[in-house]
Amino acid sequence: MKPLQSAYWAVGCWLVLTLVAYGLDPLFRSGRHSSMEKRYVDQIVQDFEIQKTESYAALTRQQLIDRWLPLAKNYELVPASLTPVTDRSPTRSSALLDRGVESGLRSGLGVVSESGVVGRIVDSGDGWSRIQLADDAGFVTPFVDEDGSRGILSGSLYPQVARLKMRLDPMTFSLDERLFTDGSGGIFPAGVYLGAVVEPRTPIQNSKILLPLTLGLAQEVIVFLPIKTGSSR
Repeated sequence: MKPLQSAYWAVGCWLVLTLVAYGLDPLFRSGRHSSMEKRYVDQIVQDFEIQKTESYAALTRQQLIDRWLPLAKNYELVPASLTPVTDRSPTRSSALLDRGVESGLRSGLGVVSESGVVGRIVDSGDGWSRIQLADDAGFVTPFVDEDGSRGILSGSLYPQVARLKMRLDPMTFSLDERLFTDGSGGIFPAGVYLGAVVEPRTPIQNSKILLPLTLGLAQEVIVFLPIKTGSSR
């Protein structure tokens, strides 16, 4: 059975069990069933609640994989759940993933959401990875603008805001101009959305770049895991 079909099947079963449980509820109130039997049915409903949540997550993950697969020629796509965390330093912007070294994750890997770049992994352990979000002051990544000019983008001291760190080609910014990863560095493939210029200024380094609005939210994400030369997908 395909993952998508399995997910729908699980949700369907959950609905049936929920209706059965509600239908039996009057019998519980009448005393015809023991408290042990009631707890048993309640446990079944709870189990299917968990399966329902996991099924929806699987659907979302499959949609994310389908979204980024066309750009991932040299990458394996590893789905994960992201949870924002409060960093002890006010200049840092971080999050945690629910996957780590057991899934091949390690420092330096790029992380994206449905909206675009989220950040990169800076540390991993068994069952967890720490993410440096794209608005962290220490985050840097190469980009290309709509005119094909390349530069280096970095985070800033403000949530969801980035700035131009360095121009690699002559460039000027225009209002609402979009920026994308250029594929260099092996962290992100080319063509992943980075952000849009919301305040073009002079000098250009003072321009304000707005990152994806979902950057710091709990969400499903994809980690780009480079495929080793000579390995098969």
